[in-house]
Amino acid sequence: MLKIKNNIQFDYIFIPAIILVLLSFFGNKGVLYFKILFVITLPFLTIIYLYQKIKNIELEKIKKIQILIVVFIFELLFSIGIMFCGMPLLPFFIAPFNNLYLYGASLSTFSYYLFKKNKVQKKQAIYLILSIWGLIFLYQFSSFLLKK
Repeated sequence: MLKIKNNIQFDYIFIPAIILVLLSFFGNKGVLYFKILFVITLPFLTIIYLYQKIKNIELEKIKKIQILIVVFIFELLFSIGIMFCGMPLLPFFIAPFNNLYLYGASLSTFSYYLFKKNKVQKKQAIYLILSIWGLIFLYQFSSFLLKK
């Protein structure tokens, strides 16, 4: 007969304990608490990840701090815009600056230009293009869900 040999077990008991504590805190709450949790934790996790990436780069300490602060502010603005408004702040600009596809196409062209002039590496240009279009599709998907 069929036997399942690999039983799924937790090696550490604190993982289900954390899940139970979170369920007890937020089990009867609305989605608002989860949105606030994401808005708070997402910029901090981004800053931690970014700091791990730029700590070995030879820059002045003040420049590294400025980069982290600017990224934190943008990440906070966009996460608040996406979680609570369902959209980034860009659509509130006047036309044609509110067209996200215009931003995506122009930044894709700009990154292709930088790649051809050997100002950036191919991997950086690909990451830039993928992140831009990923944000555009995330906006389109979130605005589609808000209309329902």
